[in-house]
Amino acid sequence: MENDSIKLNLVLDPDPILHQNSSEWDFNSHVNPDFISNEMTRILEENNAAGIAANQVGISKRIIAIKL
Repeated sequence: MENDSIKLNLVLDPDPILHQNSSEWDFNSHVNPDFISNEMTRILEENNAAGIAANQVGISKRIIAIKL
């Protein structure tokens, strides 16, 4: 997931991922955490939001981004 051409998108209700329990982040995962962080921050800013959870971008993991 390090490809610059990949973009995450905001997931809207009634998508089932929004109603599922999220699992813990696996720090041994092959997924680049910087990619997820950057994409979540981009979506947060584009939507003028105060915070966003990973399931709102289609990732069922316990990750959040907040605007301070």
